[in-house]
Amino acid sequence: MKDLLSVGGIVLLLDQISKWIVQTSMAEGETSAVWRDIWRITHIKNEGIALGFLQGQGLFLIVTGLVVIIAIPLFYRRLNHQDRWIRFGTGLLLGGAMGNFFDRLRLGGVIDFLDIGLGQYRWPVFNLADVSICLGVGILICRWIKKG
Repeated sequence: MKDLLSVGGIVLLLDQISKWIVQTSMAEGETSAVWRDIWRITHIKNEGIALGFLQGQGLFLIVTGLVVIIAIPLFYRRLNHQDRWIRFGTGLLLGGAMGNFFDRLRLGGVIDFLDIGLGQYRWPVFNLADVSICLGVGILICRWIKKG
């Protein structure tokens, strides 16, 4: 359980610091190029989930986030604790879920800022919590496929 909380806590801290930096240094809607037109920082507030789904469903998303945050440690108890990748992936998942959950509680939506693409062809703007969730799920799936 220590690994879960350590990784989750580090992810939560990095996520919240990165969002704070964006919020305090950029106006909402402002964009700044990091590397040409491929990687930009764009400050937006997303009141839905990935790809803009479930806009305006704040209470549902807060309750769902809370259920996920409670379920992850319960799920973690059933995992193979000898596999460090499973411990790490689960910690990433927990930290990302907590990062977006706390944004929803404080702000009514999440702060997104990572903007990747080329010209008009862009991926929806996302944040470090989203990256952590995707990496955590990906690691868990890979480990289960390998063992299965």
